Amino acid sequence: MPEDQGTITSFAPMEVWVTSEISSLLNNGVPFAFILYADKMHLTLSGHVKAYPVIAHCANLPVHIRNNDGIGGGRVVGWLPIVPTDSNKDGKLSYTNLKCVVWHKVFKKLLESIILYSKTDYEEQYNALWEVDNSDPHKTLSCDPLHVNDIGNWGNHLFGELKAHVKALGHEAEAKINKQFDAFPRWRDLNHFKSIMQISFSDGNKLRDIAKQMLYAAQNVLRRSEDPVGYALLQCIALNVHTEATLAAGEAELRAYIDTHGEDLTKNWNFLRCML
Repeated sequence: MPEDQGTITSFAPMEVWVTSEISSLLNNGVPFAFILYADKMHLTLSGHVKAYPVIAHCANLPVHIRNNDGIGGGRVVGWLPIVPTDSNKDGKLSYTNLKCVVWHKVFKKLLESIILYSKTDYEEQYNALWEVDNSDPHKTLSCDPLHVNDIGNWGNHLFGELKAHVKALGHEAEAKINKQFDAFPRWRDLNHFKSIMQISFSDGNKLRDIAKQMLYAAQNVLRRSEDPVGYALLQCIALNVHTEATLAAGEAELRAYIDTHGEDLTKNWNFLRCML
């Protein structure tokens, strides 16, 4: 709880949320957490049918136990069928929806035994996850930082806008950004980049590390005196830890960016990113 100018700002740690959830359980119950995922690194063939194994882990166990190959480790509990690739339909909304329907129905099948043991007198709900009583998909799937922030807000929106402003300043500005990324100190678990101005697609972890380094690499390029819009946009890069004050400051900078851009603003920032 840092104190700033006579006021105390409280951070909301995850432990507080977890404690409140446990206290709401009935009859002194304890939460059972499990991890389900499809391992797409191991394709399985059965005749002419291709599928990915679905692995289950008990999240209540320590990491070193649940991630090993012995007792307490992951177990194959089902198979995720692969929808055949159709080059004429791939990428179309109808074909994407078909894949989602198949995967959702398969996941519901995987949950049948859990649904059976979780039934209470509460009103039954529908849709795979909602059929598991005493579970709340909204709370467990409310935000995926990798897709919402690193790939979503940053990768699909802020990153492209920032590069456009740097390119508008000329080749020298682009070269300076690349040079300063290359000169960035190497740290463990931090991806190093020789250049970033030509990157159009990357995975979420690399995009996250680009965002971390962008503030340092671009602060002497996107200056208020040369590009007030780019300068305002640079201040919109999100932090990992927030308080009400930092969230308000971020919203203020976004409004300042929009106001500075004026009638030339072509980017619509009123978007919602949803991941199936």
